[in-house]
Amino acid sequence: MIEKDSPSALWMLQMAHQTKLIKDPSGKILFFTDNFYTRHHLAHALNLITHGEARMIGTVRLSLVDATNHYWLEEAVEIISKKKRGSWCLVRAYDEDPDLAMLQCRHQTQNRGLPKSHRERFIPPMDNISPYAGYIVLLDKKVVIFYSNDLNGTATEPILHDSDGEAMNICWGLCPIYRWTGKEIMTRSSFLVPTPIIAYNQYMGGIDRMDQL
Repeated sequence: MIEKDSPSALWMLQMAHQTKLIKDPSGKILFFTDNFYTRHHLAHALNLITHGEARMIGTVRLSLVDATNHYWLEEAVEIISKKKRGSWCLVRAYDEDPDLAMLQCRHQTQNRGLPKSHRERFIPPMDNISPYAGYIVLLDKKVVIFYSNDLNGTATEPILHDSDGEAMNICWGLCPIYRWTGKEIMTRSSFLVPTPIIAYNQYMGGIDRMDQL
């Protein structure tokens, strides 16, 4: 799942070591990460080696998302970017098929030599749905992607929209965030967003302050 000489291997072991040293009565530890570190395969592997104790919440850089999860996430970003500020959706996460590299190679061979207009896009296998994991795509000033494998359930569809009660329940409910949009006079506008976003904003603020100091 993770190459032993990759940076992800070092990050995973560092977090697993912290999980071993610092125990919480709830039996669960949350790691908050920025978009350079947040990876589904890293969060999944960390969860496995800590026997479900360690979870991850973080922002995501679309260009670093694995091929399997990139497919629906890219579509969700396009949908949300056309909506009004404060809109969001939940995208189900998938574990990578063990034969993905072979299937990609076979697809490239089949499309080799064909005109660009006749080439088909590679769609990775998405049979392995990852439980309690997903991406939240939010339109703030710009589109922001969050990841969590500490959700309250597993989505029944690849994309669930913010009007869907299932999406709200899986995201542990909604909480308000406050933003200046240019239309206010005295107070900021409020938007209801999934709870993991509020948790991320609260705890990453402390991490950024610690880095400054």
